[in-house]
Amino acid sequence: MFYFTIVRHGQTTNNVAKIVQSRTGGELTPLGIEMAKSLGRHLKDEEFTRVFSSDLHRCQQTTENIVSQLNKKPDTIQYTPMIRERDYGDWEFLSTEIEVKKRLEMNLPDNKKHHVDIPNGETYEDCKKRAGQFFSEILKIIDGAAENEGENILRI
Repeated sequence: MFYFTIVRHGQTTNNVAKIVQSRTGGELTPLGIEMAKSLGRHLKDEEFTRVFSSDLHRCQQTTENIVSQLNKKPDTIQYTPMIRERDYGDWEFLSTEIEVKKRLEMNLPDNKKHHVDIPNGETYEDCKKRAGQFFSEILKIIDGAAENEGENILRI
């Protein structure tokens, strides 16, 4: 069997302050740390064969706090820029209201809000391409597994 679990990082100080943060490390709040530990306790009996995490600090903190609660630690934890959030370029550290205003100016519906153009940022299409490359790597792992082997992958 193959399992793939996707987790978002815990609450950060910038999440609380409603500040855009994408390519910078960030810091989990005490609640964010507890969120990760709580999820780890919930997943404690899972035997993850691999963990992939963004290399950004907030994701590393989330990973460490989840893994610290697992009964069996995964053999492989890989931190990679491939699964970072979309780079918000010049909007980094601005109020999250910027995206809302721009989306309204562009008359984008909620389901298309990520199509907004960001000065000196990553395009939505480039972000999708990068995510697709990561999922292609996951499929290679699955395709390369022996018939009697399974994978239980956690992605943070």
